[in-house]
Amino acid sequence: DKESDYGPQSGTDHPVGIKTRLVVATGITGIGSMRILLSHYTDIAKTGENLSTETDVDVTFPVKIVP
Repeated sequence: DKESDYGPQSGTDHPVGIKTRLVVATGITGIGSMRILLSHYTDIAKTGENLSTETDVDVTFPVKIVP
């Protein structure tokens, strides 16, 4: 399972580590949602323009921004 070995990034491995940082402008408040979508792809190079037909995780979290 190359995807979870966190190899040397040689181009043959596909890391699944995900890190996200959300920044909101000062004074902004509101209620909304944040969707996390993790899709399974083949070894063919991707452009990021088309979604996979194989979804591994699709979850939406409610988000409330308060001052």
